[in-house]
Amino acid sequence: MCTFLMVTLVFVSALVFAQRPYYRQHLGFGSPPIAIRSGLMAFACIPILFALAGKANVITLFTGISHERLNVIHRCVAWISFALSLFHALPYFVASYRDYGFGGYARVKYEFYMSKGPAYEYSGVPALAILFGLCVLSLPQIRNQFYESFFAVHICLAVTYIGLCFWHSGNVNDSWAYLYATLAIWLASWLARACWFTRPLNIKSQWLSGAPATLTLLHDNVTRIETWPPSDFVWTPGQHAFLRFPSFAPMENHPFTIGYLRCSIDDKGRELLREWIPSASACFHRSATTTTVWLDGPYGGVKRPLESVYDTLLLVACGSGITACLPWMLHAVARAKADRDTVVIKRVVLVWVIRHATALSWIQEELSTLHGSGELGVEIICRFHLTGSSTTHNIEKQIRAGSSQGANSDVMARSESGQDNVYSESVYAMGLAELGTCITGRPAMKELLNNYVGIGEKVMVIGCGPETFKIDLANAVAGAQKRVLTGQCREIALHLETFGW
Repeated sequence: MCTFLMVTLVFVSALVFAQRPYYRQHLGFGSPPIAIRSGLMAFACIPILFALAGKANVITLFTGISHERLNVIHRCVAWISFALSLFHALPYFVASYRDYGFGGYARVKYEFYMSKGPAYEYSGVPALAILFGLCVLSLPQIRNQFYESFFAVHICLAVTYIGLCFWHSGNVNDSWAYLYATLAIWLASWLARACWFTRPLNIKSQWLSGAPATLTLLHDNVTRIETWPPSDFVWTPGQHAFLRFPSFAPMENHPFTIGYLRCSIDDKGRELLREWIPSASACFHRSATTTTVWLDGPYGGVKRPLESVYDTLLLVACGSGITACLPWMLHAVARAKADRDTVVIKRVVLVWVIRHATALSWIQEELSTLHGSGELGVEIICRFHLTGSSTTHNIEKQIRAGSSQGANSDVMARSESGQDNVYSESVYAMGLAELGTCITGRPAMKELLNNYVGIGEKVMVIGCGPETFKIDLANAVAGAQKRVLTGQCREIALHLETFGW
């Protein structure tokens, strides 16, 4: 993606600066050529900008690239459009200042404030200021800190920007054609999301009818939601959906990772959809255990059938990032059971970094279903890295204590209810030890790749966690590409999922 953006930047710069002259001898002969070019190019960026912004967009339809990844290009195109707008605006002031006979500061002031014509110079400044505000407020440091306020302000500024562009351009050189295209793209995106992806408003579904859901508060402030979506709701590993709760949060739309792939059918023939969210807000704590949700999705995921392409699937997750990795593990095993002839995957490795052993309660049921998968020819390897201070120093003691006490149903029940944290840690530490290898401390990413990248194999690495975690993993995968160049393995691919919103 960096290469693509650099090539785009060079191409745009060449279009702006390659053609000369930049200015005419007198402003009365016409606008500066460089200003005309860059202004129309800035307008040409607007449809692309809005096409990249929507969750349901035509680019995702044709490429399969999810909206959260296209958002990176969306922000880059915004800065390119802002730079082009500057190259459009500044030459007018330079030409006015340098114009012979009636130039200098007085001419600039006259053009800016008291033009009796269409007042293009004046009308362009508010639009430029709005675009600058959109770019600055989209910086990750601001966007992540004040996301809900950012979202509302971003929509308002975008609408204002389009209106100011109509006012400023006056359809000179058919410039409104770009704005009409923008409105068409934006309307199509909203209609697609409202009438197709939002299930209660779907043209094939019963209108305004939500799906029943059960909310369960788990250890470490994680909420699990189990819902029964419509029969036409089809999802793939790694996808997410937005959930709206009409009963207690009708104006909020929360993203959830779909963390369940095994088909569980109720008495009405509906499939279970299970999702998790970390750090549940107060509204989930106050809510009833049973409610109704509006589903919007699914979005994201990977389009390639990884189990039919790669020999090893390395899943690296941190905390609640397990929700993006676990479905791939379940999916690979399910595909191996259903059609082993077309599945080439030999090994699935799960590396999960958690603070406390109690996090096992999030996915214990799912992991327990993977026992016996080795008979299908798929090797399942689980590594659990515990980083919490109490867990790090006492993990072996807790396992021994759990063994001496006996991990019976009464102890498990007390652990689930949160009545005894010591029992809870002990029981789940024993559970982790039974499912795989328990290691204290953070994993060394390079070591992971060295251990699980086989000679002549194709390896897919999927990671989900905080930004620093993903950067370390990406750097390790980038460093391992030398093994591909030297012929030690055929391919090492990487797919990173967004940890938070």
